[in-house]
Amino acid sequence: MQPVHGKYWNAGSRENHYAPNTLLWMEANWREREHILIAQEMRQADRKKQRNLRQLSMYDVGCTMYAPLTEAISRQVNKRMKIIFISIFFLCACAASKRHLLTDIEENTVKEFSPDSVLRNLQRRNDLIIGYSVNSNWIGVGPNYQLFALKHKKWIAYQYIPDGFGGKHYILDSFHVEKNLGDSVLLIFKRTRTWELRNTINDAYKICPDKHPSEVLCNYIIDLNSYSLVILTKTHQNNFLGFYEPYIFENCCPEWSERNRFLETINPIKRFFKNIKK
Repeated sequence: MQPVHGKYWNAGSRENHYAPNTLLWMEANWREREHILIAQEMRQADRKKQRNLRQLSMYDVGCTMYAPLTEAISRQVNKRMKIIFISIFFLCACAASKRHLLTDIEENTVKEFSPDSVLRNLQRRNDLIIGYSVNSNWIGVGPNYQLFALKHKKWIAYQYIPDGFGGKHYILDSFHVEKNLGDSVLLIFKRTRTWELRNTINDAYKICPDKHPSEVLCNYIIDLNSYSLVILTKTHQNNFLGFYEPYIFENCCPEWSERNRFLETINPIKRFFKNIKK
């Protein structure tokens, strides 16, 4: 049996066998390579760990640096969300209150459009119109309408004077109304509930309905003006006739509650147009 390059050959067998020293060398070489691979894996694991530690450190530094900013942003977001929720709540509450008011008004008024074409146009364009008209007893003198119109939370004042002879000529002026003034008129209107007033042509010309004629201190004056309440929604209008010279007869007979409610409602509107003329 002859060794051939670290191997030996067995003529009676077809198997090759490594010499003992060669096996020892191969085992040592394998262990060394195994140690090298283990060392490489350990170095890779260590580098990965160091890299993760650096990333965590950078994250901690970033969180430390931006924590006040993040907290401030969070407070602002929470504050804005609260404002948004509160605003939505009040919008819904205001919308429900407005719808309830319009429903209450329409239940106490007539479902019809104004016969006057200009008023009918204003009626269709606005959610609610509150005002009054001054009607003369003289032929050829048309009524003078002074109105506050509400549309989508905005107020506009209108002065409308039609032709007294029923012609096509008329005057229609519009004026800006501050929201606080318009809202105050609406609050008075809600308190007086003038849409519930009822009267007939005879009631309109009464001076002191609760007193005996002998107790009335003022005399009846003819050919003066009468005041009519104007309430319009998109589909309804009031049928209230009004009062004959309510300001004059209020001085001598101030106890009539219906006339008081009427005057309390129209007074801020009357003052608004009086200040415009100045």
